[in-house]
Amino acid sequence: MIADYLVCPECGQGLESCGDVLTCPSCRQRFPVREGVPSFADPSAYWGEIGYQEMRQTNEAAIAGGWENAIREIEPLLPNRSVSYVADNNRADWRLVLPSMANWRVLDLGAGWGTLTFALAPFCREIMALEGVWERARFVEIRRSQSGMSNVSVIHADACRPPLATGVFDLTVVNGLLEWVALRNTGGDPRDVQRDFLARLGRLLRPGGWLYVGIENRIGEASFRGAVDHSGLPYTMLLPRAMARWHVRRKSPEYRAQADSRYRTYTYSFWGYRRLLREAGFELVDAYWVHPSYNLPRHLIPLDSRHAAAFYLHSQAYGRSMERLLLGTARRMLVRMGAARLLASNFCFVGQRI
Repeated sequence: MIADYLVCPECGQGLESCGDVLTCPSCRQRFPVREGVPSFADPSAYWGEIGYQEMRQTNEAAIAGGWENAIREIEPLLPNRSVSYVADNNRADWRLVLPSMANWRVLDLGAGWGTLTFALAPFCREIMALEGVWERARFVEIRRSQSGMSNVSVIHADACRPPLATGVFDLTVVNGLLEWVALRNTGGDPRDVQRDFLARLGRLLRPGGWLYVGIENRIGEASFRGAVDHSGLPYTMLLPRAMARWHVRRKSPEYRAQADSRYRTYTYSFWGYRRLLREAGFELVDAYWVHPSYNLPRHLIPLDSRHAAAFYLHSQAYGRSMERLLLGTARRMLVRMGAARLLASNFCFVGQRI
């Protein structure tokens, strides 16, 4: 299954398999297969919710005692201190806004722990988890092996240079990834990098194929309340780009540690995302206000319906303090005026290849 879609990331030619090595017959590049996972990226590079050593120990514990037990052991280190961050299939409930996936081939980019991959697997024909961090790709492979899901495959590769054939996928999932791609690729303007990244994904899709994006709203309510941005600082999403770059160079140790410390984790307003998708070759089909976040999509409110957003806010108002009731009333008034696209802190977008 997986070998049919892999190509050389350098020249785009199909690869030949020989034992634990994949070889490009054109440019002779060689790519190892580590523990059953084709590897096209640097295995020493690491990013994750937990430290490198903790991730390695988690993988060893998963091999010894099962991936679910391993996750419970590190629960205090996970976001929201919750196993559901890794194991909750409801994190992919946004699938319900798409057509039936029964015959689809799906690509989950930046698969992380594999939560969305395994949540979607029962509903599609095939799904590929692409993860750029080796230890995380290794965890997904361990989980795949233990779950016995034969329609799941894993590759270790750079999401910005996917070693995949064109026109083979029906859906590409980009959840919490688009904002980061320019930080990994410092060769151009961040918006141009993001646009080219999306355009490249469009070429992986079949004509009429679908794109799912989960991401923050640059000008949403959470930004005004001081939510920490990807720079590790509050309010930088609201600043003009030049001012944000200056600010993070002065204040953010994370960015100062980068070879290029400019502010590159761009997010946009609803209208900014719509333009970006259009320029990349996608038609925006549906857009949703997702609550509490795109990583925990408990509620999806269509942004083209003022009534749906107002009803949702009304349903959340009971049993709160007077201050929050007044805030809720103000929100509902703004929504009735058509401001749901401004208030939403998190979006999910469904696009289709033009």
